[in-house]
Amino acid sequence: MPKVNNKKCYFSDYVIFQKINKNNYILIHTYFNNIDIIEEDIAQQLLAIKAEQDVENMDTVVLDELLQKFYEKIKTFCISNEIELLTHIDTNGTIPFVNILQEISNLDMTICLSTREDHNFKRSDSFDKIMTNLQATADMQTCPITIRYNVAHDNYKKFDEFLCLVKQEMPQIKYINTAWIMNNAGVEKFTNKLERKAFAVWNSTVAIDALLKHGFPVRHCIRSKLTKCQGYQKYSCKIYSDGAVTVCDAMQHEEAKLSLDELLKDINLLTLRYANIKNYSPLEDLDCRKCSSVIQCGGKFFCRGAGNLCNYQSEYDEDSFIITYIKYYMQGNSTKFINMN
Repeated sequence: MPKVNNKKCYFSDYVIFQKINKNNYILIHTYFNNIDIIEEDIAQQLLAIKAEQDVENMDTVVLDELLQKFYEKIKTFCISNEIELLTHIDTNGTIPFVNILQEISNLDMTICLSTREDHNFKRSDSFDKIMTNLQATADMQTCPITIRYNVAHDNYKKFDEFLCLVKQEMPQIKYINTAWIMNNAGVEKFTNKLERKAFAVWNSTVAIDALLKHGFPVRHCIRSKLTKCQGYQKYSCKIYSDGAVTVCDAMQHEEAKLSLDELLKDINLLTLRYANIKNYSPLEDLDCRKCSSVIQCGGKFFCRGAGNLCNYQSEYDEDSFIITYIKYYMQGNSTKFINMN
């Protein structure tokens, strides 16, 4: 249930920022007042979900440290109703966060970082601030931080160099993710000239070789069962700072068919307003049912675009990944693919 706040939190990243008003910010005191107002409504809706689904855990995505008050309210609710709370934080990493790592249990945190020159060009000269905050976690026995390396045509050849930096300067970091970035990723007029297909092949071969060379595990795997993508799960939603509600990060602000006020009055409006997504099953789709790739594909996800509904290989090229896995399997190193065992 992520909440997107303001432009400055994301270094003017036009990919994930929605323009709230002419000043491009949301007043913090207004935000906190809104939390107090909706607390009772949230509790009522969560109790209704628990009664219907017998919920055992809840996963909330927190996009910056301003949401700690919101987290505390959700945590209190979950404890009193015997629900395990799993928390993920996507943060730019410029604000010290050691206290958050120490205070929040079952936490997974993601921070974007690349080489100094590349990062400062695309993310407002913030490299040194982030490095200082990451190095402050050096003494933690378990560090729940994943660094995401945003890949473009001008930095994919520097991935090995970046991994060397992480191992030398931040040995407590155990996980590295990669992601292809869209155009205008924090920089006006920036165009990623690396095609998605080329990225997928690189991500399934060269990137894996580099990760394993430096001792990082590979999280990607070949699926063994059909699973729903986040947005297709019944109660998954994304709340924008102006109250617009979509199903997940992949749905843009202008596509919203629901408001937070409406959602708090009736949680089932998620299914009603987004029926084509929430009620979708690939096993009821005639094309998907007879497709041998349905397990890996997962179905015709809206986020792929009208012309690419069946293209599930935008992050990894299936054949290339399998060949890479077999190579390491034959070498006795398959355990490094931690989700393939």
